[in-house]
Amino acid sequence: MTKRINSRRKGAVGERAAAQFLCSLGFAAERSARNGVKGAGDLIVRDLPNVHIEVKRLERMDIGTVCLADACDQARAASGLGRRWAVLWRPNGKSWRLTFRAHAPAMNVTVEEAAIPAALWWLNSKE
Repeated sequence: MTKRINSRRKGAVGERAAAQFLCSLGFAAERSARNGVKGAGDLIVRDLPNVHIEVKRLERMDIGTVCLADACDQARAASGLGRRWAVLWRPNGKSWRLTFRAHAPAMNVTVEEAAIPAALWWLNSKE
């Protein structure tokens, strides 16, 4: 039981850090108080109504790992129809990264911290 509480607490800390990061970029973001509601997003970002953002803070997450693939699957499943998805993630000691689905060609793309604002605006545009 203690492990579950610790992982839940770690998730909440990661979500708060992600919301703070997005706010520092100029997005109105806050942690979603899900209280166990399935399908609710990790963050509420009022500036990005067309984007579902999944937040992950895992030490071993990186491009090409099962952890990132699972997070992408989770984000895609939770995004619903008509919304794009993205995974905002950060391993300890490294900067934030954003992984999302590019539609032409259809492939997952990961951008570094400096490109995150432009990528989020593009995802929200529904082009």
